[in-house]
Amino acid sequence: MMLHSAYACFLALLGNAITLTPIHAAIEIAQYGGCLNSTRLLENPGPGDEPAFHCHFDSEACADGEEWLNPGQVSEQNHGPCTCDDTFSTNVYGFGCYDMEGSHTVKCTSTDDQCPTGWYHLGSRFNNKEVVSDDCGDGTVAFGGQDQTQMCGKRCTCHYHYASGDNSMSSWTTQYGVCYNMDSHQSYCAVSMSACDADETYFGSLSSQTEEIDCSCDKTETGACMNGETFSHCSVASDGCLAGQNFHTRNALADSAMDIQCRLCQGEEPDETSSPTKSPTKSPTRSPSTPMKEQVEPDLVVDDTTPVESESGAFQQNQNGIIAIISTLSLLTASLTFIE
Repeated sequence: MMLHSAYACFLALLGNAITLTPIHAAIEIAQYGGCLNSTRLLENPGPGDEPAFHCHFDSEACADGEEWLNPGQVSEQNHGPCTCDDTFSTNVYGFGCYDMEGSHTVKCTSTDDQCPTGWYHLGSRFNNKEVVSDDCGDGTVAFGGQDQTQMCGKRCTCHYHYASGDNSMSSWTTQYGVCYNMDSHQSYCAVSMSACDADETYFGSLSSQTEEIDCSCDKTETGACMNGETFSHCSVASDGCLAGQNFHTRNALADSAMDIQCRLCQGEEPDETSSPTKSPTKSPTRSPSTPMKEQVEPDLVVDDTTPVESESGAFQQNQNGIIAIISTLSLLTASLTFIE
């Protein structure tokens, strides 16, 4: 009993050992590319048709027969714009996961491998045929979807999480995962596993380890495209760079002499943006869930009456204090294992 009480106390300390550290480096916002189907473009698709161009984080989202356009090409060919701001219609697409047996809610991630085991994969372009209403944005009541003519909020995007029912749209609601170094206990918000270094582990936005970490787009870091050693622009991946440029990962950028941090989107208070380094609250007990194969089920009807649970975050932790707490928690966990 005493051991369990002590464990509970340390869990409480873990939640309280948090500070907010202002970032003094210049904050730059990522630029985005997309996938183009040239054949469909010639067909001049209209409202209700599959669009010829979709904004994405990187070329991994492109389907067969599509070509990837970097941010420069998107602009030159008059596609997009591709953004992660509060304009819903131009937002980069995220990936949708649907809980068919439990909560019957849609949860948004950035990649398909972050969907929990057994959840249905809605894909990275869910509700892409509907025309987005002109006033769709922060504070707008969500409506439509499911092949209706117009819609607002019924899509997973970089900035906005899918809005269930007739809930109002809210900015900075999409959450991202964390790259975590088990040895140094350093962590940062990242779009996907591909952003992590080899000695880091990625915990997706729907994993239990990131439940109390706020990784909204304004706190999620990216790499950068460089002209030699000169900064060009922020990018999620190397294919967001222009011809002749080289890519610096988030860590390479942080270790460089450049006083720049790259983020997915702008925060509410541009001069007070802070970087969350709170470590995952639980040591991993299993590998990230293996994604099921994406299903094709045209008749799927998403239950859109159950509100998506709020994915509230936490402030940034005091790194030194948290390391001590995690070490103690590890010892307590081992002891509890013997008792059970």
